[in-house]
Amino acid sequence: MAFWLKKQLFKGADAYVVELEHVKEGMIAKNIGHEDNIYIAYNTISSNYREIDEQKLYFENTPSKVFKLGIISRNYSHKNLSILPEVKRILEQDYQRIISFYVTFKEEEFQGESLVFQNEIVNLGPKKVDECIDTYLKFDAVFFPSLLECFSATPLEAMATGRALFASDMPFNRDVCGEHAYYFDPLNPEDAARVINDYIENKWGRDLEKRLAAREHAINFSNPRDRALKYIEVIDKVLSE
Repeated sequence: MAFWLKKQLFKGADAYVVELEHVKEGMIAKNIGHEDNIYIAYNTISSNYREIDEQKLYFENTPSKVFKLGIISRNYSHKNLSILPEVKRILEQDYQRIISFYVTFKEEEFQGESLVFQNEIVNLGPKKVDECIDTYLKFDAVFFPSLLECFSATPLEAMATGRALFASDMPFNRDVCGEHAYYFDPLNPEDAARVINDYIENKWGRDLEKRLAAREHAINFSNPRDRALKYIEVIDKVLSE
């Protein structure tokens, strides 16, 4: 009932502003708005990500014995982070890869996970906004297995910090990342492990050009000025009609 009521309220709007193409397509499919009154205003990352010293981005990330995968996120169920221990197990047992997974949960979130999760995954604790860049730079790659988003800044932040990005093969990631991520089936830990192993075996330390292109894509994806102008454009159009 709650979703039905929300849909009826949304259907009365003069215009809609969404952050990615797949949201617009989904709304049209559900008969909420139409092609001419749903606008896309792309979200953006902080300007701090554009100003990082590029030597930190690439040259400090040299191959070591342990491959470090991480994500900066709360432990929401749709983030699908419960698969981390199984992905780690498969990488170690089937591919003989030494892997460290890092999360940034609140302590109560971490304690609410299984003992297997707590024993296999390293919790760095919550990070403030000004701590995120340095946290990303400690990882060799970012693992983003989310099942549901309208928009998440994590993929853009990962690419902007020069990290390899392993992302769930979902429309919201394809819209943001294009060809700049390594995609996997988020419901299949074996597929995730396969994609990660392929990267370590064939690309780790040899993918500077791809990471440079990904960073360029991320920092040019959108900016606050263009986003604000899109909102002004929508408001002006609605008022003029």
